[in-house]
Amino acid sequence: MKTVLKLSVHQLVDFLLRKGSIDDRIFNQNTMNEGSRLHLIYQSQATQDVLIERYLQENFDLLDYQITLSGKADLIRDVSKKIPMIEEVKTSRGDTSEYAKENLDWHLGQAKCYAYMYAKEHQLLEIKVKLVYISQDTKAEVYTHIELFDFETLRQDIYQFLTDYLNYFLEIEAQKALRDQSLMKLKFPFPYYREGQAELMRVVDDALINKEDLFIEGATGSGKTISTLYPAIKNLYGTVERKIFFLTAKNSGIEAAEKALLILGAAGFKGKTVSIRSKEKTCPFKDRLCNPDDCELALNYYEKINQVVLKTFAKYDLITPDKIMEIAVETAVCPFELQLDLSTYADVILCDYNYFFDPIVFFQRHFLDDYSDDLILVDEAHNLKRRSEDMFSIEFPLSLIHHVVQDFPLIEDPVLVRSIKSLLTHFKKLTALYCDEYTVLETFDPKLMTRIETFNKNFIEYGKEKHQKRIKSLVDLFFVTNRFIKINELATTTSFIRYARVTISEATFCINCLSSKDHLKKLIEGAGATIFFSATLSPIEYYKEVLGGKSSDSYYAVTSPFSKDRFKVFFATGLDLRYHYRDQYLEAVADYIKIAISKRTGNYIAYFPSFEYLNKVLPYLIALKIKLVVQSQKMTLSEQSAFLAHFEPHPEITTLGLCITGGIFSESIDLIEERLAGVIIVGLSLPNVKDFQVQAQIKHFKDQGLNEYQFALWYPTVAKLLQTIGRVIRSEKDSGFALLIDQRFRDRSHYQYITKRFSNYAFVSNEEDFSQSLSGFLETLELASDE
Repeated sequence: MKTVLKLSVHQLVDFLLRKGSIDDRIFNQNTMNEGSRLHLIYQSQATQDVLIERYLQENFDLLDYQITLSGKADLIRDVSKKIPMIEEVKTSRGDTSEYAKENLDWHLGQAKCYAYMYAKEHQLLEIKVKLVYISQDTKAEVYTHIELFDFETLRQDIYQFLTDYLNYFLEIEAQKALRDQSLMKLKFPFPYYREGQAELMRVVDDALINKEDLFIEGATGSGKTISTLYPAIKNLYGTVERKIFFLTAKNSGIEAAEKALLILGAAGFKGKTVSIRSKEKTCPFKDRLCNPDDCELALNYYEKINQVVLKTFAKYDLITPDKIMEIAVETAVCPFELQLDLSTYADVILCDYNYFFDPIVFFQRHFLDDYSDDLILVDEAHNLKRRSEDMFSIEFPLSLIHHVVQDFPLIEDPVLVRSIKSLLTHFKKLTALYCDEYTVLETFDPKLMTRIETFNKNFIEYGKEKHQKRIKSLVDLFFVTNRFIKINELATTTSFIRYARVTISEATFCINCLSSKDHLKKLIEGAGATIFFSATLSPIEYYKEVLGGKSSDSYYAVTSPFSKDRFKVFFATGLDLRYHYRDQYLEAVADYIKIAISKRTGNYIAYFPSFEYLNKVLPYLIALKIKLVVQSQKMTLSEQSAFLAHFEPHPEITTLGLCITGGIFSESIDLIEERLAGVIIVGLSLPNVKDFQVQAQIKHFKDQGLNEYQFALWYPTVAKLLQTIGRVIRSEKDSGFALLIDQRFRDRSHYQYITKRFSNYAFVSNEEDFSQSLSGFLETLELASDE
């Protein structure tokens, strides 16, 4: 039986015929978008005897492979005549004639593939090929190339293309064969399963095989990462093109996946994994532009990359960012583009959510066309609602333009400067009309959008100049305005709101996505199977709704592998910590915290609903003879690391951290091995109902016929509470407690999702009651430890 290989025309000719250097002055998102627009205009002018965007496909038997080649021809003219014509349209900025001549072989190869497939389909002896080059600057047709081909010449050329591609692919295929041999022998890499782990892997395997979507909820430490990766990897067996995309919200998630894959590699797995990082974190030259005049790593990239990929795969299985950088320096290729090209042939790709979900920066090489055989693993899925809505939202502040104005002396382009001044003037004129802080807008002023587009066009022209100065303020403005235009085009439903926000110090035009579920649903439906997993997916009906799932999607709750007797939740229900009353209980809150940390030496964190309330309670804790560390606003990565370093294992003096619920220290931190003995959560930290965006969310859910309080306020709060409580127990050796202080926990609707997860709990009505109950729990722990 022959191996089936699916190949797009673009994949084939880009691999074989594309030459030269990376040059974002010519190839960038804007030129692509403008090219698409000009394509549509050109195609719309052809009305008779023509086929537009005609899908073509042909199967080829070559060696031991059946290759399915497919793609869409821009136009096929004269379809009723004896000799029809395949027409490919290309656009570029700058010298379009020179661009055409430099890339003729590449573009002609693409057109020849379409010509052969159409000629074969219609049994034609001859067919014409026409390349049309249009200037994005003048919108005019600049260069045309026409050739007549006989069928046999086309057949020989296309088979030669496929033969050349296979000669390369056979080396990749050899790697796939080694991978499959390893998968036949690969066993679960631990001597025993944690409680519920075997069943979890069976559930994941069933979902992958049946191409179904699955939601998994399980405590941190229950083995979710390895339990999803292991069956997914086993499902690679016998496939050529299937990929696993492990998507996560934070680098810590990628690092956890890398660790799991190292373990699987040690157990014998020989597949290829590449970790993807953003361009900002990958590029070694922050002050250079991506073109051969400014960066030597861009020079002749496309002529070097294929061999670099083969050598990399021959040397490594798990390709981390450090290895990417090492290879890039050694071979003089761009590390950012290298990791993307490695992903084309990798088995497992570890990357941020935005490479799949973001509508602008998504992985086009993987997700633009058919990815119905790929497996999508969504780590820490409770983060996806907020992250994906952020991907569809944008803010354009006036201060961005002011920053560029300050750098006018550095900009040696009067046309660009004039367009910025014009944009600034109109921006100020519009925002001066708005009396309220928030003004909802049906659409943005057309003249504003025109001025933004003019600036973008002039910036791109400016960027074509050799050895152009990299002015950060200018690049920042372009990034925002470019995204602003695209998000505005996408915001066509009631799931978006446009508004102006004007304060004394700032004026901003905003697009806010209230729900991304329709976009997520469309993406998920295109994949083979999608597995969502997190420690926090309660209530599941909420997450299915907001993440684009179906009510019929399977849900699996992982049994906690940790003894419930080692952890206890206390609900202190004697204090009314609603916003208008909580200032009355500053000292009482501090007393609860003092009791919580007084019973045994250890590390503790108290979480507050805001920095304002934290600072009000702080004076009541200053006099304690402990190490007190306080989260500050806008901490750098090094400051965050320094903060966590205070929480040492087995401390000789108690450490108390004061943090914000829902902040950087309330999830995705691993203080294992008794580095955290307990958490105290002060209040519910509900979203502020007076906040404009919260009000918009409330209205949106109400308009959707859903319970607006639950969906806009309470369910997001439950997620924050569960994540924060989950900081304590991170491994089998951990023990501790969580104290939740708020009168509202008397209501079952406010505690049911917490007690469902943590079955060892107690309600206490005052400080004395809590003190006695906590002492009893800790004595039980000590007795169990002695045994």
